[in-house]
Amino acid sequence: MAPRRRGEPRAAHQLCAPRGGPREAPIVGIRPHRRVRRSAGARSDLGEWRPIERGGDKAQLSAAVAAAVDAIGGGGIDSAPESLALEWLRLVEENGRTPQIDRVARWSLDPARSTKVHARTIQTLEKLHPNNLGEHLRRALADPSPDVRVAALEAIRRTAPRRPSPAAKTALGSGSTVELRFAYDALAKLTNEEADAILRKECERCEAGLVPAEARLDLMEAAEARFPDAIARLMPSTEAKKTLDPILAPWTDSLYGGDAARGRSIFKNNAAVSCLRCHKGDDGEGGSWAPISAASRSAPRGSRSSSRSSIPIARFPPDTKEPPSS
Repeated sequence: MAPRRRGEPRAAHQLCAPRGGPREAPIVGIRPHRRVRRSAGARSDLGEWRPIERGGDKAQLSAAVAAAVDAIGGGGIDSAPESLALEWLRLVEENGRTPQIDRVARWSLDPARSTKVHARTIQTLEKLHPNNLGEHLRRALADPSPDVRVAALEAIRRTAPRRPSPAAKTALGSGSTVELRFAYDALAKLTNEEADAILRKECERCEAGLVPAEARLDLMEAAEARFPDAIARLMPSTEAKKTLDPILAPWTDSLYGGDAARGRSIFKNNAAVSCLRCHKGDDGEGGSWAPISAASRSAPRGSRSSSRSSIPIARFPPDTKEPPSS
């Protein structure tokens, strides 16, 4: 390519040409942008490329996406596999396609649909907000799947923020782990005597061994948020563990529960922790500096496992070479 001054319109069109052809270059929206140089001796012929932001282009794109979503809805989406159905629901939700309310409502009642699709339809209906949204949410609260019931509870909490206490009590009454987690999180955000009384009662139940191990961390975090100075009195056994082993005790509640899909995503894709640099997953992928990790099967639970600096580090044999530095 022949040398040319950067920042000229002709150069912009030539750079655009390989992507969409010369005629499409103006649509791509590249223009020369001169940078004002204040320093002495700066070259005046240097510039930088910057995309043009056009409101009209965004409106046209939104209209095109909306039309495509509706076209897909009428073109066989009912028989599509789960992954495509979930993606279509996401597009309907993000683009606010109210013409698809009836189809989404039918999916929410279709027994042939998976739990994931049913839960997602509740979220999509919340976004589209039909006139009978309350009816859909009440029906979802009676669904046999706890995941669908939690989706409805979350929607109720968002659409009726002044009434989280009834939703939390409904979740507590079910006894399933996912609903208990929702209830404890909702109660932690309330600042009234009723919510505090419910949390204290749950702490008593936990001390008696009546709270599932998978939900204890959620209860502990809710209690710490509401009663930071009363944890030793409300949950003495938990505090006693910290006296016996202050390093490992805060992590014992993290051994249970979790979200396998989220854990696998963190283990494989989260660049901030880079697990695969040292750990090998049970699928054989990853480094060889540490034992095969169970992290690919469950997500870190709560704040106790979200800080790299406070995670206990495994000891390596004396002859193990140091892993590569980050």
